[in-house]
Amino acid sequence: MKSNNPYEIFEIDHLSPSSINTFIQSPAKYVMRYLFDYKTVGGPAMWRGTATDEAIGKYFKYETKTDLTIPECVRYAEDLYDQLYKSFKDKHPDQKVDMDKHIKEAKQVGIYTKLALDFYKDLGQPTAYQKKIELQLDSIPIPIIGYIDLLYPNLVRDIKTTARYPYEVSSAHARQMALYAKAEDCSPVLDYIYVTTRNKEVVTKPVNDIEERIKEIERVGLTIMNLLSLSNDKYEIANYVYPDLDTWLWSKEEKEFAKTIWS
Repeated sequence: MKSNNPYEIFEIDHLSPSSINTFIQSPAKYVMRYLFDYKTVGGPAMWRGTATDEAIGKYFKYETKTDLTIPECVRYAEDLYDQLYKSFKDKHPDQKVDMDKHIKEAKQVGIYTKLALDFYKDLGQPTAYQKKIELQLDSIPIPIIGYIDLLYPNLVRDIKTTARYPYEVSSAHARQMALYAKAEDCSPVLDYIYVTTRNKEVVTKPVNDIEERIKEIERVGLTIMNLLSLSNDKYEIANYVYPDLDTWLWSKEEKEFAKTIWS
């Protein structure tokens, strides 16, 4: 069944940096998440990123009217990480957590947070934190929605916590930042908060190829449209893609769910 807006058939009302990058990584995973409504549950690295990010918001008073010191924000991040872990265990009692990774992240989340705040306090107060952006591209019938970590005059910054040294900006991160830059008409910068047992450093990387990345995103949006236009049945759409479940992209839980679709 053909449609001028195939997204509408499957009740997809927007794209996001995450959905676009998911499709590029694995069309099958995109189908599983956005047509079959599979929800990812996160893990230690995600909890670390969330805790660090929210502590920065607290420091700049976007989530509280109370002035918090850096040590207080560090404790907040550590407590939030612990809450995210406990919430995961309560909601998903049958799913295992890599305890070595959990213990490592629980010990280091405070280090990530202090390193980030020591860096950002010298940049001054941002004009916005977690600002929602909505970008409409001419060739795609639905908007692309995202959330900017930190917005400064003529500059958008995104926070990435990592245990791997960022020698270069990944294509996925570049696409995300291009969307933010296009929406706000400003320059994009990635701040990698890099922490290991031996090193800690904030590595700042600019993103320059904005227009080329936007063209790439448009091509991806059109490719998704073409896939969705092949049928109004999600199982038929699934027949046009197939997952490689041997790659690192798939968790154990995702593999089990995928097998119910592509059995």
